[in-house]
Amino acid sequence: MTKPSAQGADIVIIRWSPRAAGARASLALLAALTALAAPGPASAAAAAPAQREPGTIRTIVLDPGHGGEEVGAVGHSGLLEKDLSLDIVKRLRDRLTRHLNLNVILTREDDRVVPLRQRTAVANHAKADLFMSVHMNSSRRLSAHGTEAYFLALTASDEEAMSLAHAENLAPASKPAAAANAPAGGGGLAAPEPGPSGQSELDLVLWEMAQSEHIVSSSRLAEVVQDEMNRLLKVESRGVKQAPFSVLMGATMPAVLVEVAFLSNESEEKMLATDEFKDKVADALESAIARFKDQNERALSAVPTNDGKAP
Repeated sequence: MTKPSAQGADIVIIRWSPRAAGARASLALLAALTALAAPGPASAAAAAPAQREPGTIRTIVLDPGHGGEEVGAVGHSGLLEKDLSLDIVKRLRDRLTRHLNLNVILTREDDRVVPLRQRTAVANHAKADLFMSVHMNSSRRLSAHGTEAYFLALTASDEEAMSLAHAENLAPASKPAAAANAPAGGGGLAAPEPGPSGQSELDLVLWEMAQSEHIVSSSRLAEVVQDEMNRLLKVESRGVKQAPFSVLMGATMPAVLVEVAFLSNESEEKMLATDEFKDKVADALESAIARFKDQNERALSAVPTNDGKAP
């Protein structure tokens, strides 16, 4: 029911029992409330996307990992993940708007903290057709190299994937290159946001259901990203992986997280410091999105119309 507030705005009061209502109804409510609660960046407010059409790719939300005091991984020379992710995402945005005529929204345009839950809420609020979170990787194994593409799952594909998700979900203020996969705890950590280890079982089930409709598309997008980035880095594929990343939870569209390269690897860190390599990364991600968009459009065109014929 609604009640008028002192300022004249309606206040919505909801009495809700997830057990009585059922999981799917609870999911719909949670997704709606998440979208309504998202203030979104200025760029999101400026764009007024049309109603989402299944299969079409018109609006994309790009999420530069970390920001503000949450610097992410730190390279041996002092390169910061938060700066690299924002730089690459801006290059990618320019390409997508110029070459593919897409509406592109960033979860942050500058160096500031954006809560993990707000990032996918921005995408839901904009009725985006695709969500991509861009990060830099790090490992205790200094020889680790290459790109990793992830889609959401409550169980990780391997122990390293779970460790990485746990580190990202804790949103550390600083994640030194040689200690990215160290157990969480100790100083230097911002207060953790609710993640797989801190959410209720109902929340986890509901958000997995939110992605279940898009799990095949998310996996396919991750595969395309992995393929294009492998061509760029000319290394053996590290394989598409899955993990319970909080930043992907709640997305009601195909969603992936891309770990571009390892800041803990000195060779890859040197490449990440160059404009040439960052341009190549943006080119590869643009190519991946273009391939995914083309695949979707081909599949959509093959769907029979009411008269039984393909459109």
